[in-house]
Amino acid sequence: MISMAVDTAKIDYLRDKMQRFPVYAIGGGLEYTADYLNTPSFKSSMYPPSQSGQPFIWSSPRQRRFVHANFQLPSTRTMNLANSGTFKVEKNLGVSTIYYENTASYYKWVAGNFTQIIGHITRGWKPANYYVSNQKSNVLGRFRDFVIKAWNNLR
Repeated sequence: MISMAVDTAKIDYLRDKMQRFPVYAIGGGLEYTADYLNTPSFKSSMYPPSQSGQPFIWSSPRQRRFVHANFQLPSTRTMNLANSGTFKVEKNLGVSTIYYENTASYYKWVAGNFTQIIGHITRGWKPANYYVSNQKSNVLGRFRDFVIKAWNNLR
């Protein structure tokens, strides 16, 4: 006759841990990743090399007239565009996402997904999602590190 003893407390503990883990780990992993994306070094990496002194390609004569009438040229880099942007985590009905929000009024013309003007495209400005996808190994690595640490620390 075979006799078997089972410690159900350990099984119950593991079941409870697995039920709580996905929401905690995904949300926490995204927060941890957003913290990395909001570092000054990552934000400054979104700036292309300066091309000051190079001719600018205008989309139209009207655009050129507007810019010359309303802005001091040549401009200098202030990092205002990077400092006005933030990667945020949105948690909604069990679905969590990271999105980028920039409060600079001119962001959409410099690096907006569908509103960017030709002059900034030719100077190397890219939308924020481009930089995140190019850093996917760093981004996914940070997310993975948090998830592993969360699993080990979840009680």
